[in-house]
Amino acid sequence: WDLTGRGAGGFPRIDRNSDALVDSWKGRMENAQVTLRMCASEGPGFKRYVKHFMMLSDQACIEFRLQQYHRYNTLNRRKVLTERIVIGGILDVHSKQTPDSGMRISNGGPGNGDFITFLQRRRSAIGGRRSG
Repeated sequence: WDLTGRGAGGFPRIDRNSDALVDSWKGRMENAQVTLRMCASEGPGFKRYVKHFMMLSDQACIEFRLQQYHRYNTLNRRKVLTERIVIGGILDVHSKQTPDSGMRISNGGPGNGDFITFLQRRRSAIGGRRSG
């Protein structure tokens, strides 16, 4: 994926006039949104055994810290994980409009993490929590 939409095949975008998500199917992002929704549950926001959700490509990488992401959405009165909330949120965070959202995003390139960096960071975090 290229979150700017300049790459081959494009990427979903936010319509400036209506604030609606356009072309959610590009990059098969609607599938990623549905998969994230499958991890959701009533009450705590997400199933207890799912703490993180990652979406990786050879360029763009997106990591959701689900408890923080749920807290952010609750504070903003967003209960349902619609395409606009999930995919639009990715675009908002990428353009730096959404602090403390529970999402970490990189579009690759110099100085930004690629999928290997994201996986190594997650592996280190998991390894640090193991006991024994």
